[in-house]
Amino acid sequence: MVEPATKSDLQPSSTDDSVKARQNRLTLASQMKALLGTWASLLFVFVLAGFAVRYTHQSPVTVFIINFIAIVPSNAALGFAVNETLKYVGNTLAGLINTSFGNAVQLISSILLLKTRQVAVLRSSLVGTILQNLLIMTGLSFLLGGLRRRQQYFNAAVAQTMRMFLLLAVPSLTIPTVSQLWGHSTPAGIRGQSRGTAVIIIMSYGMCLFFQLKTHADMFHEPSEKTPRADKEKGEAARTMASVGAVSALVGAQTHQEPLVYDQKDEDDLPELTRFMALGSVLFLTALLAINAEFATSIQGIMHSHGVTASFMGIVVLPILSNDPFAIDAAMKDNLDISIALTLERCMQTALMVIPLIVLIAWGMGVEGMSLDFDGFSVAALFASIITVTYVVQEGKSNW
Repeated sequence: MVEPATKSDLQPSSTDDSVKARQNRLTLASQMKALLGTWASLLFVFVLAGFAVRYTHQSPVTVFIINFIAIVPSNAALGFAVNETLKYVGNTLAGLINTSFGNAVQLISSILLLKTRQVAVLRSSLVGTILQNLLIMTGLSFLLGGLRRRQQYFNAAVAQTMRMFLLLAVPSLTIPTVSQLWGHSTPAGIRGQSRGTAVIIIMSYGMCLFFQLKTHADMFHEPSEKTPRADKEKGEAARTMASVGAVSALVGAQTHQEPLVYDQKDEDDLPELTRFMALGSVLFLTALLAINAEFATSIQGIMHSHGVTASFMGIVVLPILSNDPFAIDAAMKDNLDISIALTLERCMQTALMVIPLIVLIAWGMGVEGMSLDFDGFSVAALFASIITVTYVVQEGKSNW
């Protein structure tokens, strides 16, 4: 998300000239290098292969695996393009864009599963997405980020806010389930409860966005303490002596130091794509994701021929598409705030936006089987996971 305006906006600086000069220097080659210059881009060959195996009528397993892999580079490039788009808009619009495209793969695949009436797989995948981000991705981020650091820190207030909204969402999502298990409600009654609950949850998410983007936006941008890597903790005495001199220099040049700091921060935030290129990439990659996701969600053949259960496909396989490996990369670079945003915030978006929205979309599409009637195991797993994460993040620090 875009940082709020700082006092560098009020001080004379060469940042604006640097931004304009940077934009003027952006060429098609430099933009393509920025957009495709990651390891994930090597997998773009699977995008074309996905079309080939689909239209040459290969086996369902081949079609699924190839298109499953093809989603990875498109999703990574889409995330970069969205971040570049955010640099051209204000904080509020940036938050809305980030919310809309943060779960693009999850939302697209869910709608496609609705279209093919694979409700059991869809319901399991929604629960699986929350569980994998809560437990696996958050756990791996803390583990790998803490291997070379004694302790890492993150914004505890933000993590606790996300935890609070998750604790609000999960009991709301389980109302139809409890009604079915203990109240013996009719299917029509369950559908009515699910749709009413979905509307209330989406309204709650709107209040969450207002809290995050307007009334308490500054809280979500407070920097966290950084911890040096363990393999760089040599020569402590020499660094201490150097720091004494640095403090003296800092005091003597305080009036000149702040603009330089802000200018460096602004330099790091310079766009690598033009406005047109960023927006065009977002639209193109979203369409590409939709096509490959449609091929990848055609999984009936695999389930029938190989005996794969809907629960396994939904809880284990399909949620992998929504996992963001950059969360782990950010944690290893001691940017746990970013890692938390890519894991816990994604869980919150899935619970408060994607799940109720899918229920309402199913209502509009006439898919009667889609409701908030999850099985008892899913409900228990969600509660246990949220309680576990609640205790882990309450102090705002982690270690492996």
